[in-house]
Amino acid sequence: MKSIQIQTLTVSSSAIVYVISLTQYVVTVEHDVIESISSWQYLTLGSVAIFGGGVLEWLIWLANPLYIISMILFIKHYKISMITAFLASFLAVIFSAWEEIRVDEKGISAKIIHFDLGYYLWVSSILILTTGTFIYFRHRNKRRSHHSESHHHRIITQAH
Repeated sequence: MKSIQIQTLTVSSSAIVYVISLTQYVVTVEHDVIESISSWQYLTLGSVAIFGGGVLEWLIWLANPLYIISMILFIKHYKISMITAFLASFLAVIFSAWEEIRVDEKGISAKIIHFDLGYYLWVSSILILTTGTFIYFRHRNKRRSHHSESHHHRIITQAH
């Protein structure tokens, strides 16, 4: 498979899964009542969570802009996309260890009953990007070193 095919497959499949994740519920919590919260709601409210004291929730939310930044850097062939994608993956996965989450700006927390399909699709989209990014740069480096070796071999052969 060519590097450009790896990149195209990675970006398109990751983006499709990410968009689908936004149509699903991300988590079901219990606070007075049992409530499922949509991925779209978390995406839009997560950016302002820090202003209501939700520093940890905001840190998890940062996986979203890191994901977008990683996607842009990856499309532009910047190796730093491996770092930003890894950080996004780390933040997304670590959320699965949470038992409670803030549900309002007053600091009230709700017990997480379970993570829903939206969460797993969200994490999957980020992991697809991260994995694809690492595969792409590994593949590209192998092709460059192979090309460099064969070029070096031709030079030595022609000298003799």
